[in-house]
Amino acid sequence: MTAAPSESDKLIETMVQAFDNRSVERMLRERLNKNILEWIPTKELISLVVIAASTQGWTEDLVQAALLEQPDSVAISRFAVYDPLTALIEKNKKSAGTGSEVAQVVSCLLKVLNQTAPSDIRPEIFTGLHNNLKDLYTEYTKLSEGVTAS
Repeated sequence: MTAAPSESDKLIETMVQAFDNRSVERMLRERLNKNILEWIPTKELISLVVIAASTQGWTEDLVQAALLEQPDSVAISRFAVYDPLTALIEKNKKSAGTGSEVAQVVSCLLKVLNQTAPSDIRPEIFTGLHNNLKDLYTEYTKLSEGVTAS
């Protein structure tokens, strides 16, 4: 035997049938003076956003928007710029590739940089980016010449 649905379960099912996301948010805000974003922990909200971006194919756009919205965030800059470059350089050190992965990362990086105002790039970020790009160029040159990086 299964247990009878609780009152909460019945209310959930009833409201799911009656509302979509926007209308329930509007009802809470206008009729009850409640802001749903105050209840959802930031980590949970961001997790939902990242999962949606990943499954719907807009992760790159999400990262770019985050960079533009929080240009001083070292964590976002590292995730968007340094980590991919470092991973690519390390991968190319271990195996000779075609260079297409290098070109893809450089293309993404240029897209991000083209959307970022120069005044938003702090000197220490620029210096780190410059050093990573020099390393990337060296690895790319080795790959294009058919030399395995050591």
